[in-house]
Amino acid sequence: MYRSLLVPLDGSALSEHALPFASAIAHRSGAQLRLVHVHVPYTANPIFVEGMPVVDEELHSLRREHERAYLERLSARLVVESIAATACILEPLGVGTHAESIADTISRHATAIGADLIVVTTHGRGGMARFWLGSIADALIHVSTVPLLLIPSPDGAPDLRHLPPFRQILIPLDGEVLAEHILEHALALGAVMQATYSLLRVVTPVILLEPAPFTTPTDLDPDATIRDETEAQRYLQTIATRLQPDVLDVRTQVVVAQQPAAAILEQIRARQIDLVAIATHGRGGLARMLLGSVADKVIRGAEIPVLLYRPQESMAHPPAVSAVRA
Repeated sequence: MYRSLLVPLDGSALSEHALPFASAIAHRSGAQLRLVHVHVPYTANPIFVEGMPVVDEELHSLRREHERAYLERLSARLVVESIAATACILEPLGVGTHAESIADTISRHATAIGADLIVVTTHGRGGMARFWLGSIADALIHVSTVPLLLIPSPDGAPDLRHLPPFRQILIPLDGEVLAEHILEHALALGAVMQATYSLLRVVTPVILLEPAPFTTPTDLDPDATIRDETEAQRYLQTIATRLQPDVLDVRTQVVVAQQPAAAILEQIRARQIDLVAIATHGRGGLARMLLGSVADKVIRGAEIPVLLYRPQESMAHPPAVSAVRA
């Protein structure tokens, strides 16, 4: 069960699109929202709260006071909607690049307060190129040991009274033990939302190792592909059996496709999935953490929220059944 949700904000309406989703989880679970902003003294896009002076009598900047007032006003609006919320200004740690420093600050704060989830938009201030919170989300993916709920933000201001549900959760698995550690977090969120679950395994067609006469090196081996498909279905059923004492509605599906990420995105669209939950390591292991991995392509291609978790190398063992109970 969730107790504490961290929501980083940059002062833009785009970043605030994380709030309805975080509020929906908090409303159903009784968790507290912790709104945070990392104070960067010389950022090009400061937060400005109308009606407040920008400098004091000695001409010192009141930027920090504007940031605090912004968060406190948002917190007050959420409290009116019966969502418990607090506000906190964080000081950057000052290591790495601008985005890395902010992400590291957020990540460490989330760990320090025992946050169960970081809810963040994948786009923020800065237009259509490299967004403020877009780059922060990128950096958080690499450093956070706390699960991330990545929210693609549309244009316009969010409706804080709308609490969107997650009714159908898609969980792609690749057969690797590390990928299975997303299950605990997907089930925790699904339990709050009373969601149904779909376990998905994408099998790539097998190329003939020894082409027969009149074949080319790119011809497929249908028998080997069928064997892989059967093994994948057996694997998913094993996972489903482990979950079913606690989860009544869990389905399995195996898809044969050349491009796993494209196949996952197609399943999201075709089945009207509300949330995709995935680990970041990809089939190539932690060395291929993000760039070029299936997870990276799904994150960037999905038009729905993505629940992301970065398992540690020490987690190279299957999660216990008790660990994945909602």
